[in-house]
Amino acid sequence: MVKIISDSTSDLSQDLLDRYNITLVPLIVRLGDQQYEDRVNITSEEIFRWSDSTKKAPTTACANVWTIQEVFQKYLETYDEIVAFSISGKMSATGANMVEAAAEMGASDRIHVVDSQSLSTGIGLLVMEAAVMAQDGKSAKEIVAHVTSRSEDRRVGKECRSRWSPYH
Repeated sequence: MVKIISDSTSDLSQDLLDRYNITLVPLIVRLGDQQYEDRVNITSEEIFRWSDSTKKAPTTACANVWTIQEVFQKYLETYDEIVAFSISGKMSATGANMVEAAAEMGASDRIHVVDSQSLSTGIGLLVMEAAVMAQDGKSAKEIVAHVTSRSEDRRVGKECRSRWSPYH
């Protein structure tokens, strides 16, 4: 079985995360001098409310290697492989930290990191396609090959066409 993991920039609803058994690795959100884990101890609504009231934009930081390892370790015990999605490597070091986490754990052969080359809806669509494929019993190799071939369609600013199906 393949476990699908994404960083929290995928912006998928809790309903979709639950329905498709997707786990998030939270990025760090900074509001002024306060620091939070995205979707763990702060909501999108709270971030928008803070931004509206202060007229400032929040800042973010990538998930650290230890946080990522904790998430990976939890699922390596019950899944054969993990496919983990990250925000574009051009925007964040999250993907690099995922690769480093897998290597430090000696699990690079079981953890496959996909640079979404996108954020938000772009990464979310790829994650959803991967989750459907995982539920259909596809291997990590098949999932990675498919989403990698489609990541060009998901880049920011490009038209996204998907019905949550890897076969479209």
